[in-house]
Amino acid sequence: MNLTRLAISNPVAVIAAILLVLLMGTVALVSLPIQMIPDVQRPFIQINTGWRAAAPEEVESEIIEPQEDALRGLPGLVKMESSAGRGSASINLSFTVDTELQRALVEVINRLNQVPRYPTDVTEPQIFAGQDQFGSAIAWFGLTPKPGNDRPIASYSDFVREVVQARIERVPGIANSNAYGGRDNEVRITFDPYEA
Repeated sequence: MNLTRLAISNPVAVIAAILLVLLMGTVALVSLPIQMIPDVQRPFIQINTGWRAAAPEEVESEIIEPQEDALRGLPGLVKMESSAGRGSASINLSFTVDTELQRALVEVINRLNQVPRYPTDVTEPQIFAGQDQFGSAIAWFGLTPKPGNDRPIASYSDFVREVVQARIERVPGIANSNAYGGRDNEVRITFDPYEA
């Protein structure tokens, strides 16, 4: 209770003490380097390789297995996940938090260059480096037809892939863009067995 009586009897001293504490706190906040939340996201590298019209089994044996053999033992590698689909291969690499992403990226490129050989029509592996694979998209765009336009929206897929997507990827700082939806053009030939 003595402290309370002292504070009530000297209001100017209490206000001066509060202002002094606020001033010291402001100076400390501005001048001291404080990192409240350390960066704990794991460095992440994704490798995509395409092989047009190849079956998943072929993609696995001809692309993924040689790449995995070359990438095993990378410094700081925590997890390696791979997936094979029709015409595409993907390998996701997660590293320890203290791994320097640029060094890991250089090491991955060097090791991929040591893969003996790929089938002739395999595309060059695309390498994407970042902090994580999920939530990395900073923008989503939707394409809708204008009122009165009766053309099906799926018919614009070639325009989106060849023009819009190509222009977006030329913007500095854009690592990758994806186009979803639409239909690929195809030709169907039906033979009449009775005419042959």
